[in-house]
Amino acid sequence: MKNLLLAASLLLAGFNANAVTVLPGATVDFSFSVPFNPLFGAFHVEGDSLRFKPTDFVATTTGGIDITNATTPLITVTARPGFVLTELNLFEQGDYFRIESAPNTTFVGVGGQFIVNNNPVQINADQGLNNAFSFTSLATGTPFVTTPWTLSESVALNSAQSATVRLENILVAGVMSNFSAAFIEKKLISIGVVTVPVPAAFWLFATGLLTLVTTRRKAVFN
Repeated sequence: MKNLLLAASLLLAGFNANAVTVLPGATVDFSFSVPFNPLFGAFHVEGDSLRFKPTDFVATTTGGIDITNATTPLITVTARPGFVLTELNLFEQGDYFRIESAPNTTFVGVGGQFIVNNNPVQINADQGLNNAFSFTSLATGTPFVTTPWTLSESVALNSAQSATVRLENILVAGVMSNFSAAFIEKKLISIGVVTVPVPAAFWLFATGLLTLVTTRRKAVFN
């Protein structure tokens, strides 16, 4: 029984030690060891962008305040040989609506942090989320439509070989009167990477230098 438990423990330890997911891009790799919150939805890599398609990242209320938030695990972005990282970009989009029985009695918001190499940057929508329908206008036939919103942020990197990124996302919706409603949702999240090629001469020099160091080490040990 003890041997069986020991074998199971070793198997579990080996699984945890190797549970790193690597998603290859065009010139970078994205890696993480903790699953994403289901609120982020399905994800895939397109070019050098890690893209999420949330389907239930929503804050909505007809009274009071509703807050929805989720944070990604730590993601490591590593440049492929011959490239370096120069910028990380965040882009998000979604839509919202506000229905009010009296002016300025609802609100929606987008917030959070874009954390690159442990340095947090506050994020907010690119535009004011100010469009609102009056309850009476909808009751008298005004067409109901949602309003799109976007969010964008960039962080420069100094020709780095790798970087870490974590994204904290928050949606909030609030209502302060009867016969009112507020709704906001997130439909797309994209973490994009800008890379540049390392000059060929430098790359050859670095490769040659590494070969020389390796050869000298072998000679010392021999």
